[in-house]
Amino acid sequence: MSYTTTVKNNIINSGKTRKKCCKRAELYGCFFSSDHFSPDEMIIHQTNADVVSYFKETLNEITGNDFTEIRNGRTASVVISQKDARKVQAKLKIQHCDNVLDTDALSSDCCRHAFIRGVFLSCGTVSNPDNNYHMEFVVQ
Repeated sequence: MSYTTTVKNNIINSGKTRKKCCKRAELYGCFFSSDHFSPDEMIIHQTNADVVSYFKETLNEITGNDFTEIRNGRTASVVISQKDARKVQAKLKIQHCDNVLDTDALSSDCCRHAFIRGVFLSCGTVSNPDNNYHMEFVVQ
């Protein structure tokens, strides 16, 4: 298991008690850093199935929907269709605007931290501190 996977699993396992506003911000971070975030489609796609499961559970809890996780070999996805994307964005209290952050969704420090957590879980890597810390976010 990579160091990044270990860190992401620790974040997932420590995240069960956050406030609802922070859960929304975390999901916003996940979608904002995704290349599939528009009013017509939202997709969570990862090689770390635990991250996808975590986001799916949080998404289902916040929206009251029952989205399904799709596994294909080493990857997992949750696809939110055009029919549901606008409803989900309304329930998450976020608006899609091409590459512009909806700062209203991040009004408190705890929510800004949750947003960064969501971005990291979605597209971040971190190297083992024994060798020197190095963190990257690959956003498409």
